[in-house]
Amino acid sequence: MPRSVGLDASSREALLDLIYRLSREDKDGGDEGGGDARAARGRGSGSVEGADEDDADADPTRVRKDRVKEARRAEKERERKEKVLAKALKKDRRASAAEGANSRDDGDAKGWASSPHPPGSEVNVSVTSAQGGGETKVMKIKRAADLKDFLSAAKSKLKLKKKPLSARLVPSGREIRDTLRLEPMATVSVSADPPTERARERDDDDEDEKSAPGTGDGDIGDGDTGDDPTERLREAVASRLRNAERDVDRSRLPPGGSDDATADESTRLLSLLSIDRSERTANATSRQALPAAAVRAEIIAACVDSDSRVSVVTGDTGSGKTTQAPQFVLEHFVAAGEGARCGIVVCQPRRVAAVSIARRVAEERGERVGDVVGYRVRGESRTSNRTRLTFCTTGVLLQRLRWDPTLEGITHVFVDEAHERTADADFLLILLRRLLRSGAAPGLRVTLMSATVDAGRFIDYFAGEPGEPTPRSTHIPGRTFPVDEVFVEEYLPSRRRDRGGGEKNGRNGRNGDGHEIDYDLLRAAVDKASRDVQRHGQKPLGAVLVFLPGVPEISRAEQAVSDVRDVRVFPLHGQLAPEDQRAAFAPAPPNKVKVVLATNAAETSVTIPDVTVVIDTGRVKRMTFESRTQLASLTEGWCSLASAAQRRGRAGRVRAGVCVRLYERWAAGKSPMADHDEPEMRTAPLDTLVMRALAIAPGEHPAAVLGEALDPPDADAVRAAVERLRAIGAVVVDPRRGNGPGDSPGVSTTPLGFHLSLLPVEPRVGKMLVMGCVMGCLSPVLTAAAAMSCRPMFTARGGDRADASAAKRRASRGSRSDHLACVNAFDEWMGSSNRRRTCADLNLSHAAMQDVARTRTQLRKRLEEAGFSPGAPAANAQTDNDDFVRCVLVAGLFPNVARVGVGPSGRTRVLNNRGVEVAVHPSGVNAAFHRDDVDGDDGATRQGRGRRTFSGGGPETGLLVYQEEVTTSKTFIRDTTAVPDASVLLFGGELCVDHASASVSVSTGRSSAVGGGTASRFTFRAPPETGVLFKLLRKELTAVLASAVGDPSGNHGTLEGSARGRRVREVLETLFPGSGVSAR
Repeated sequence: MPRSVGLDASSREALLDLIYRLSREDKDGGDEGGGDARAARGRGSGSVEGADEDDADADPTRVRKDRVKEARRAEKERERKEKVLAKALKKDRRASAAEGANSRDDGDAKGWASSPHPPGSEVNVSVTSAQGGGETKVMKIKRAADLKDFLSAAKSKLKLKKKPLSARLVPSGREIRDTLRLEPMATVSVSADPPTERARERDDDDEDEKSAPGTGDGDIGDGDTGDDPTERLREAVASRLRNAERDVDRSRLPPGGSDDATADESTRLLSLLSIDRSERTANATSRQALPAAAVRAEIIAACVDSDSRVSVVTGDTGSGKTTQAPQFVLEHFVAAGEGARCGIVVCQPRRVAAVSIARRVAEERGERVGDVVGYRVRGESRTSNRTRLTFCTTGVLLQRLRWDPTLEGITHVFVDEAHERTADADFLLILLRRLLRSGAAPGLRVTLMSATVDAGRFIDYFAGEPGEPTPRSTHIPGRTFPVDEVFVEEYLPSRRRDRGGGEKNGRNGRNGDGHEIDYDLLRAAVDKASRDVQRHGQKPLGAVLVFLPGVPEISRAEQAVSDVRDVRVFPLHGQLAPEDQRAAFAPAPPNKVKVVLATNAAETSVTIPDVTVVIDTGRVKRMTFESRTQLASLTEGWCSLASAAQRRGRAGRVRAGVCVRLYERWAAGKSPMADHDEPEMRTAPLDTLVMRALAIAPGEHPAAVLGEALDPPDADAVRAAVERLRAIGAVVVDPRRGNGPGDSPGVSTTPLGFHLSLLPVEPRVGKMLVMGCVMGCLSPVLTAAAAMSCRPMFTARGGDRADASAAKRRASRGSRSDHLACVNAFDEWMGSSNRRRTCADLNLSHAAMQDVARTRTQLRKRLEEAGFSPGAPAANAQTDNDDFVRCVLVAGLFPNVARVGVGPSGRTRVLNNRGVEVAVHPSGVNAAFHRDDVDGDDGATRQGRGRRTFSGGGPETGLLVYQEEVTTSKTFIRDTTAVPDASVLLFGGELCVDHASASVSVSTGRSSAVGGGTASRFTFRAPPETGVLFKLLRKELTAVLASAVGDPSGNHGTLEGSARGRRVREVLETLFPGSGVSAR
């Protein structure tokens, strides 16, 4: 049964008053200020109260007449308001009848409509061409939510020279947008003309109806103003960045050549190289012992002197390629007296690697980080104008390429770990290859570094035209000691029967592929490994490195092995603060065995030099995306054989070692491990990459840009990403522009999309930030967005995850919101005089809080660079209104909305946006219950020790917006917030009013799991006038938002920036007063 939604008297009156004012302004030529003036005159003239105050001795008879006159005037105005609403209702009803109650609004960019349509997945239709000779043919087509396949089939069937772009029913002439509702044997005329921008009104509409307010949803950035607002924004932002030391990003990377290439600077660098520092002297021996030292001349020849500007350096783990190759190039230029003209950037796929390697290289040189050697990662930079060698994450260099496409002042770019094939790294290779082939950066050289010896693909990718030099490849021979490989049944034979490896657990596994990590088995393996290390008696004692799939598993493992005798346990992953990461590289205390628990970052990105034992769980987490269901899943599975080999190699750096596989030996040909990992660009959502492609190459279709990748993504995945971006108003799709491959329609960025491309977060979270600024609740939204991008705030003390969940519920203060719980906790931490004590009291991670604070500062700065004024009072005028924050969450995260209700059996059910039953993750405040020993991401209990604890409350009926769905043992929704129904009507997808059934519905744009391919909708019982009023408010809000993002300076980027915006804000305050979640 759909939920009921309605408007109380004050909300209805506020909406009606706004719509009436708009209709008056439209008649008067749209004078924005006139509406306020007329309202003021209406309130002032004839006011009996004012007359009484000004003239206490007024004639009572005149006062009575004035009151009667005022009452009549008010009554007439009310009648006019109701007449305006009646006209709007009539117009919407006729439009629904003409277009079909479920047709897709032409101006809408939010999703597909999906009411019942004629049954059957296929239908026979008659098709003819508007440009043809009248020939009609019958063809069977599949019902679909668009015309792409139908138009292609029609072109072939009718033997047309040009592919048709639009279709109309015959004889009515009504334009169609899909084939879902076509009746059997309907006649359809196809045309090469593009679809009309908006369906024509019926010819018999009367003048009153034509003057009624339109109810189209529109979208931010829609509309043709005669010029390109996105281009104006792009130029304005670029100008600001150039004025701020030419470019904010570039100022923290190696500086430009001619300005800083002075003899004094080169002399200084040369003197640093010759200074006999104790640190440099102590590290010289270890540097010379690395295999890379033996091929120093070959590396310099390939990276500096080769005719080809592209080189490939391969080498086994621990060969020194990452730390030494860039230093060889730097030292070559410094020794030649050209150090000031050298600018080297080394890209790392992970933050932890960029920071730790920069520190290691600076230590080898006997210098402090931030002088000649520095690093830059998200939210943290240690560089100066003297820095010549910068280690950074790939995203940092991608951001610079946006504003500095020729990489001025950079002489060498090293792309490390190229074999990992991350989406960012593959995209960077596209841009670097384009830059080299364009000739715009003649002094730039590119070096790809890989731990694998398969350099052929990279060489072929960068190979130029026939006759041009072939990229040069240099291999660094490995220097590893023998490593014995032992499987669990051999290493712990006594435990095999009751604690078997992967295959036994596979029959009762929780991760889909039939395996779960046995933490008791892991503890036994660590215990045996530490005793073996101590028994061998070699000094210093070797370290044990354990590979785990993710941060939750590292936390579980840390608790499991913490009581093993004579060990010191150190986690290592990208979410740790730099000082915590460094602890994993330091030697263990005397007579202690160091145990490092790491993610796959320790496979190749970082090297822990004293490891002699590797314990490999064989597990890894991958983000996969199913374009059909639009579902991203963080799935745990088996690592590849290539990764397993890299893990094994980590045990033989300093002496002979052992690799313990914490799973059974596979029978020949039975291994579930793939040979290599699939490139991320072919498995992950492409939304961020599409935005980057549009930002860096605005005149090109993102499919064409991404099609230049080493392994291009599937075309359907690109289309799905474009559709999701279109749904949030970040891009527009225009068949007339045609910048896509083949017959694909053109894609361009809207002003909103331009702002989203500036922000270092995924587009949905970026939209939250922009909307938070416009809506006047930026401060809490900044915190929520930063928390979404960082490690979890709430931590389990002593391994008791129940405490972490309880702490989050306490921080939520009854708000039924994980996001507001983070906001409350952060505010309390920031206001504390003893923040570490606050973290202990609230079960918070101090490192996580610092990370959130850094990220929050960075996001705020990026908004400023985009032209917004995050510090303006108007940007935070609604900070205390939690309903406004909930609306912003819906605006950004929709269609990630779940419906909570009670099923026929009386059990609470949670259905996602496709109608599939899911569960709220046990760690969330809206979970019905939690387990105090949650296993990793999936909420499963530990073996034999599960205990169910009622959390109090649980998910009440209503709607929950959520950040993500994660599929492990089952599908969970994580980071949820209860939201008012009205927020989904106003900020969700396409809004449809069904006048016949007295209901309103919001499209999710996602295919329903139970509707035979139709789109899923959230449906509410409501009077038609409620739906029409929301449609009209949406239209006005869209116009205000479009104006705000088009010129975000000062108050213009908020609702307070115009009289129109202030009127909308008044209505929103009535609808969402901040008193909590209700069914408003």
